[in-house]
Amino acid sequence: WTYYRQNKWDDARLWGNRAWGLLTQLINTDTLETLDTGKDDDGYFEYSWLFTVIHGLRAHIEMQNGNYLQAETLFQKALSVQYRLYLAAASEDEKVKKAYQVAIYKTDLGKLKKTSGDFASAKKYYQEVLQKPWSDNQSRRAEAMLSLAEIVMKEQTKEYLDLAQAIKLAEDANTIFQNNP
Repeated sequence: WTYYRQNKWDDARLWGNRAWGLLTQLINTDTLETLDTGKDDDGYFEYSWLFTVIHGLRAHIEMQNGNYLQAETLFQKALSVQYRLYLAAASEDEKVKKAYQVAIYKTDLGKLKKTSGDFASAKKYYQEVLQKPWSDNQSRRAEAMLSLAEIVMKEQTKEYLDLAQAIKLAEDANTIFQNNP
């Protein structure tokens, strides 16, 4: 992630692939993405979460390089695992944490679709983030609202209701940012 944040794409890709290789060696299984128990023998390490983090990093790198199909595949795998973890959550606290993660990957997919010009699919993902239980992730909710407003403007829709909705979404996102510094 450090290299990614520094816009050093080749280094980020190299280390993302290395992390994936190390994780697959550590787990020593071909079914890593279906390993939902999450914890190793000492209970401290959640492999499924790490799976999604590494896939998320690799997806962001592919998206940055214009490899949208590969990025979508990686984001979808991460979303699928997080969604299963959400469904399997044993406590309400754990369910909330997993819902936050699901919201992250839904907004990532929305951003990918928006970046590639597929506004209809982007809207779908962003609108899902505004629904319970994903909408509890306030930063992703605000991002979804702003992105939906941006899509309305990019589509150059002249309909008053769509523009009014874009303004309302942007105002709501601003309220979220002000209330959650």
